[in-house]
Amino acid sequence: VIISLSSAAAPRETDMKSYRIDYRSLGHRIQTERLRKHLTQEQLSEALDISQSHLANIERGRGHPGMELLVSIANELEVPCDEFLWDSYGFETSRSDPMRGYEELGEEEQELMCTLMAPEDWARYNPKLSDQVKYRFNNGVYRQNRNAFLSMWLRQGRMHPMTYLNAWLMTSYGFWYPDAVIDCYRGNVVYTFTYGESSYFGYETELPGVRRSLIPAVDAVFYQLSLKAWPQKVPVLHLLISPGAMFLLWLLCMLGVLSREAGLSGIMPYLPLMLTWLTILLGPCTLPRYVVYLWFGLPLAVHDLLHG
Repeated sequence: VIISLSSAAAPRETDMKSYRIDYRSLGHRIQTERLRKHLTQEQLSEALDISQSHLANIERGRGHPGMELLVSIANELEVPCDEFLWDSYGFETSRSDPMRGYEELGEEEQELMCTLMAPEDWARYNPKLSDQVKYRFNNGVYRQNRNAFLSMWLRQGRMHPMTYLNAWLMTSYGFWYPDAVIDCYRGNVVYTFTYGESSYFGYETELPGVRRSLIPAVDAVFYQLSLKAWPQKVPVLHLLISPGAMFLLWLLCMLGVLSREAGLSGIMPYLPLMLTWLTILLGPCTLPRYVVYLWFGLPLAVHDLLHG
């Protein structure tokens, strides 16, 4: 079984050999977390709806659980998947190592990096989601050393411009690329809920709240949209829920309005919306909730295009 960590970009199929699990370490970590919660193998296996012998094999490193089961285990043990699996991975290429290039920094820059955030926290870097880093970033140290940090940031940017460009594209491409799958929370725990193949909508419930729906059918649809990737992969129909497709439709509408006699004055009412869209390109990740106004405003843009 080969899966991806939240601390690295979701690999292409040809890159999957770079992510292999040490099942012995994984099993030991599962056992440690189970004992920490004072659960027996029988209790945990019952909660997971698997046999006790299967769980025992997993803890011994003989069983190879799939991603769905790993997410279920993480939920039951209330352990984030990225931390849960971190010591179970051996990265076979430095290309996937978020700390690659650290040794190239000068002594003062290395010291600054370590005061801004611990090395193990820098290693949590996820190209699709900045939360793991921003939550641990020491803003006090940054304010005291702002000039030194900005100088280092600019110097590294001049040396590695494509790395900076790639980092920006990984958090923003879903806003303009129609076929992007929204999965930036993959492997991350929000409260006690671990996200898997999709994070189109948030599905977690903040404790001590309990999730309860008065219309189960609606909740079932919301569940599929939120946590399953297949709605984002249905040919043609997936464009209806794609932030990237909405952006392209808006772009076509605005170009059409511009071509009319009114010219720039025709798109002035939409200027606040367009400027707002530009701000999310500098955001921490791609999520539809950041651009929900594109869906609500599209009928008006189409009306102006056809009848303006």
